Amino acid sequence: MTLAILPLFLRVCCSRYLSLIADGDLSRETRLPLEKVDAKNIIQRENIRKNQRSALFNNSEGKLSIN
Repeated sequence: MTLAILPLFLRVCCSRYLSLIADGDLSRETRLPLEKVDAKNIIQRENIRKNQRSALFNNSEGKLSIN
């Protein structure tokens, strides 16, 4: 990784970390090390949420909103 893309990489990592906290997948509790987090379970829940959002978007295609 070159130094030029390091800030972008860190921004993406931090954004994802904060998103996982907001979604309730990670705790802000600092006593639990990240190595103890069940990453497979988190990824499964992320995939479920992604599929749910996709289904909502795909079901709304062609329906114009006046708002």
